[in-house]
Amino acid sequence: MLAYYIEWHLKHELTPLLLVDEHKDKAKEKRNTPIVKAKVSDSAIKKQNTGTTEDVHPANRFATMMKDPRTFTLNEVSPTENPVRVINLMSPATEVLQTALELIGVDEKRCFY
Repeated sequence: MLAYYIEWHLKHELTPLLLVDEHKDKAKEKRNTPIVKAKVSDSAIKKQNTGTTEDVHPANRFATMMKDPRTFTLNEVSPTENPVRVINLMSPATEVLQTALELIGVDEKRCFY
């Protein structure tokens, strides 16, 4: 149950990056009666046709978006001259991942510490 709760909140916060209609209210205003199904907003149609968001990031499905953090790693490196010393190197986050972290309120520098 907790996983569904977390997934729902992530989808809600990441809506600008996902292939979903983020302006459902505008689409509901266009219909004359509540019996008629609401049409997709113009921005959602544009997002699906171009495959990009308003910020020119690639628009993805939620499952695809969840694969992106796999590239964000913390590597421990030991120099051959001094194997006791350990250096932590953090791989740079992709531009989409940086935007996603900002949307959910996570500082990328504090992800591993």
